[in-house]
Amino acid sequence: MNIFECFSYVYLGREVNMANDLAPELCRRERAALGTLKSVDEKKTKNVRWATRFTIALAVLLVKSLNDRYDGLLVILERLEHFDTQQDRMKKSWHQLEQLDDHRDDR
Repeated sequence: MNIFECFSYVYLGREVNMANDLAPELCRRERAALGTLKSVDEKKTKNVRWATRFTIALAVLLVKSLNDRYDGLLVILERLEHFDTQQDRMKKSWHQLEQLDDHRDDR
């Protein structure tokens, strides 16, 4: 029995060259995998962002209810974390540019 090297094979009725024909298929699969990973990361960060906002809102609500219920007891919420998204930062920068344009003299 002899073992031969195989440089091509038949797949779904067509001949596939091992060296050249697999590269486009591997690129397509890699892009699909990276796209799936990116969508999972986006969903994960979105969920984390909402969970954090919910936690902060809950802390503020509890502090307000404690302060309203017990007049003598004052609970101070020392520090709140603020999470900016890229979209929030863009909105802030555009508002700053609009304010600059409003104060500029027309020539």
